[in-house]
Amino acid sequence: MLVTEWQLTVTAHDRLGNSILEVSRFFRNISSHSPITDMTIEAKNVTVSFSFSVECEENFFGPACTIFCNETFKDQNGGSFKCSPDGKKICEHGWSGPLCNEPQCDGDCIHGTCIGPNTCRYDKTSWKSSFDLELLLRKKFI
Repeated sequence: MLVTEWQLTVTAHDRLGNSILEVSRFFRNISSHSPITDMTIEAKNVTVSFSFSVECEENFFGPACTIFCNETFKDQNGGSFKCSPDGKKICEHGWSGPLCNEPQCDGDCIHGTCIGPNTCRYDKTSWKSSFDLELLLRKKFI
């Protein structure tokens, strides 16, 4: 079961001699998407007013703060992404895949292997004509 909200319980007590008497109880379901909420509880001769909200810790997103996204995280293969306001990874140019760690080459890299953003490692055995060689000279190959 995925928790998408918490229940806030506020209870006011009145101490009467050695016993505690409950004079008010308030329940409210809240999530990280809830706006700042003002609350007032009134009991005998007392009024308690306060405001509250739920904020996710840094790098956590979603109604229950369960989506993790950290822009400084780098995979061993490199990769780069930004986090959207709802915690989704948005790959930067030249990267793709669920972790944004798969290099992407603009155009064709059919005569080599894409080893970094727009960086194709040339495979000498795969070109077959002077047209292929001309294509290779125009592109960024290592």
